[in-house]
Amino acid sequence: MLAAALCPAAPTTQVLTENRFAEWVKGTPTRVIIEPDDFLRLGFDVTPTVQPAVATLDAVAVDGQKVFIAAGGTVLECMPGGTNRVVMRFETDKVTALALAPDGRVYAGVTPNGSVFRLERDGTLTRVADTGQRYIWALRFASTSTLLVATGPKGVLCSINLGATPPVSSILFDSDEDNITALACDAAGVLAGTAPHGKVYRVTGTNAAFTLAETKAAEITDLACDADGAIWVATMTATPPAPPTPAPAPPMNAGAAPAPSSMPQPAPAAGATLFRIASNGYCEAWWQSPESVLCGLARAADGTLLVGSGNRGRVFAVRAQNRAALLASMPSKQLVALMARPDGSVWVAGTEPACVYAFAGQSASSGRFESVVLNATDAARWGRIVIEPAPAPGVTVETRAGNTENPDDTWSPWQALDATGRIASPRAANLQYALTLRASGSNSPLVKAVHIYYAPPNRAPQIDSIVISPASIKLLAQPAPAPPLAVPVPGLDQLVQAFDALQGKRALPPTPPPAGGSPQPALLLTRAPGYRTIVWNAKDANGDKLDARVWLSSPALPVAWAPLAAKHTRAYETFDTREWPDGTYRAKVSVSDAPANADDEALSAERSSDSFIIDNTPPGITVTRIQRAGATLRLQFTVSDALAVIQRAHYSIDGRTRKPLLPTDRIFDNRTEEFVVSLPLPANAQVLRLIVADELNNVNATTLAIPLQQ
Repeated sequence: MLAAALCPAAPTTQVLTENRFAEWVKGTPTRVIIEPDDFLRLGFDVTPTVQPAVATLDAVAVDGQKVFIAAGGTVLECMPGGTNRVVMRFETDKVTALALAPDGRVYAGVTPNGSVFRLERDGTLTRVADTGQRYIWALRFASTSTLLVATGPKGVLCSINLGATPPVSSILFDSDEDNITALACDAAGVLAGTAPHGKVYRVTGTNAAFTLAETKAAEITDLACDADGAIWVATMTATPPAPPTPAPAPPMNAGAAPAPSSMPQPAPAAGATLFRIASNGYCEAWWQSPESVLCGLARAADGTLLVGSGNRGRVFAVRAQNRAALLASMPSKQLVALMARPDGSVWVAGTEPACVYAFAGQSASSGRFESVVLNATDAARWGRIVIEPAPAPGVTVETRAGNTENPDDTWSPWQALDATGRIASPRAANLQYALTLRASGSNSPLVKAVHIYYAPPNRAPQIDSIVISPASIKLLAQPAPAPPLAVPVPGLDQLVQAFDALQGKRALPPTPPPAGGSPQPALLLTRAPGYRTIVWNAKDANGDKLDARVWLSSPALPVAWAPLAAKHTRAYETFDTREWPDGTYRAKVSVSDAPANADDEALSAERSSDSFIIDNTPPGITVTRIQRAGATLRLQFTVSDALAVIQRAHYSIDGRTRKPLLPTDRIFDNRTEEFVVSLPLPANAQVLRLIVADELNNVNATTLAIPLQQ
């Protein structure tokens, strides 16, 4: 009731409104920020800082301006704007984790041998320790002499004592999870995130651990700690369960053995969740991302929590609980790590392609936002685009249109709006708009809403069927209940959702009403002598209100089609056949969407019924023989009708119970039937009565005197 009261019938001209974060985030922003308060503003210039000569990036570590990148079995030392130098190479292993020691030396964990190596200052490579495990997913220094190693597939947290000679690897914590995938340290101990159940442990000693949270996520991808004791937990959404295997599976971000990828893989599920564990131990879902993978946490210079994501290479700024801005988009599909720099810039390591990007807090001079493809399902006529706030200095709009699901070479080119703000793109089923934002001095444009006016083409209604009822059938419309003076509201939550839906993105196309094109009243079926009912099933692709006209045609009429009913909105017509001459008829129904369209755009459809008979004349009875022979009455008679098949015959003697009679061929199948029968007579029988009827229930009867016994 609430939806019906708030959503009027769809007009010919419709408006699509884009003014919600949830809709805008589906588009493609370039140097444009999408704020959780539902507006667009200029973002930051994103520039490549390090471009390694590799296709993919598996792990990264930063030391000042040096960036160490792991790609397969190779580790590169890269300088911004400089050359790439190979510093480690493994023939059979893959480097899946990197860490920088406090003294600046680089440590690498390799898979599938589960060993940790160190790059010495002279360029030589030292095997530090063997963990005894297969996969290494993360490395972290707990102190200058203690290196933590997250492993799988047995979910073991190892600790390497670098102060010993030689260094010694021991098991710090053996979890009940398959893999430990993320590490952090706070004042109370070591934090470990896992897969496949997304647990977060606090490890305070050898095999002394407490489960802080079980998020049910497929994997914990990163952990970060605040000075106030809060812990941030980045996750990956769950994927459909894999077939069981004898050995425990590697974490979700693992590739195929023996060299699994450390990059998160796409997950066909809802957005991944950022959790916050407060200092008092309370864990809550803080923000749900529109992306399926969160894969990097960092604090910007202003204290904002930054979260990287895949699989569209995006960086989000968490403003508050359940409120995050889409801050920047990288050319790389997947992000590996975020790093806040001392100069206030943010470095973002991504893969596909492998690159390290940088952006700072100063807004770009221009940016572009391309919407998601908007589908009208039919070749719509496009009108104006209105930007809020209006006027919109510094904002220009372009559009393109096409009839394929994704833009391709068959789409029209990007075109600016005309001088009146009207879309210049051709009629098509799909439209995409692009906004260019340009700063002017200290003025930076904002966009709070985009209103797109369009008119879907009017499609002719259709009549799927038209049927005629049996004879003596009448339909009566029941009185509609009086509308309430007010609309009951189930609750304020539902009211908020209804208002929000009206002000946000409207459905494209509008939901059509019931198949008749117009709501139909409750009906009552009743028997009424002489009446017939014509019923049709009409629908309209646009959901337009329909009106109908009905005609009858018969050789018994002086015109080809005689009007039976003028315009009305019901999908049936009941009429009294006794007002029409007997004969063979057909009905024709025409429906039009004129009530919802301008006269020159209204369309109609018509359909004719099968033939049917109007016959209100009872059949005739002709008796050719009636003879008594003792206790038997021999009778011969004929029943005939001009139009209808004879359906039944009965007799009654002296008012006794009626009994049926059959024609000579033992079947009622003709308009004329012959009867030759012998009837038993009770004693002193005097009166015979014959009652006959045709298939339209027209009844005739005759009364005969029974001859006396001779």
